Amino acid sequence: MKRKTFIKVVLVLVIALTALFLYLFLTRNTLLDRVPFLPQRNPVPVFLYYLDDQGLNAPVGVATDDLDYIYITDTRNSRVVVFNNNGFKLRDFGQNHLDRPVSVSILKGSVYVADLALQRIQVFTSQGTFRETLVASGENKDVGVFIPTAVTVDDEKGLLFFTDAAWHRVVVLDRDGNFRFSFGSSGSGQGEFLYPNGIVLDTNKNIYVADSNNGRIQVFSPDGKEVIRVITGSGKQGGTFALPRGMAVDKSGRLWVVDSLAHNVSVFDDERKLFSFGKLGTEQGEFYFPNTVALDSVGRIYVTERGMNRVSVFTLSGNPLAR
Repeated sequence: MKRKTFIKVVLVLVIALTALFLYLFLTRNTLLDRVPFLPQRNPVPVFLYYLDDQGLNAPVGVATDDLDYIYITDTRNSRVVVFNNNGFKLRDFGQNHLDRPVSVSILKGSVYVADLALQRIQVFTSQGTFRETLVASGENKDVGVFIPTAVTVDDEKGLLFFTDAAWHRVVVLDRDGNFRFSFGSSGSGQGEFLYPNGIVLDTNKNIYVADSNNGRIQVFSPDGKEVIRVITGSGKQGGTFALPRGMAVDKSGRLWVVDSLAHNVSVFDDERKLFSFGKLGTEQGEFYFPNTVALDSVGRIYVTERGMNRVSVFTLSGNPLAR
């Protein structure tokens, strides 16, 4: 009698657990992602809307601030355009101080813009008032001549990093424009670059550099002296980068990489590629020469498309924004 009762209890538990598992699976509940013996499910990017004020012309750079406002370098219109987190344009600025802005980053209320044509880093307030030229090509003997292609900042240390396509290197300045250090040279060996065009830091202050024409991402120690690892774009989906450009690191430490010539975005953890999304095209969810990616605090993903004069906004499945 006791044996039959035990068997019944076990069967009821098995049925209940099976029903719970099916419910969690069908509703894509994130609790399943914490179960170690189950294969990890990749989230599905969901297209939300476009950022476009009917006048963007080759948008290249994008960054978000603490308020989740979005700053876009509208490259051929020689300006920065700012949107709020509902997708409405707030303002634009920089027309009198920019020529070909290609990258933007925010540090403690200051907006740093790399200008490819003027070959300088310009600084504005978050409201768009011009503050200063932080550094100009050839005017600082320690920095020398440079062509800036991408810029990022270290909020804690107050440092600014930019990739230089003239000398195939990374240059690091403090917030006053003083030279701190640089690393890299022309070539295809470890620690060398060919037209680097993308840079981002992770939470450990490791430096990720898009070594664009070598088709790889090189990861350096915070002082730039050691190559920690090289990401080629290979993974379960196979393949390598065609032309990696802009990058972002999310709260979980995952690396997001835009491949401009593959017309997609790939996401990596420390060991492997997790997933990619996008393909060549002009429809929603497709890309036509994407360049840079940025993330906000609630899970929106912003991808600039210079070929379509727009910015595509996504989120991941499971995010309430996707409903």
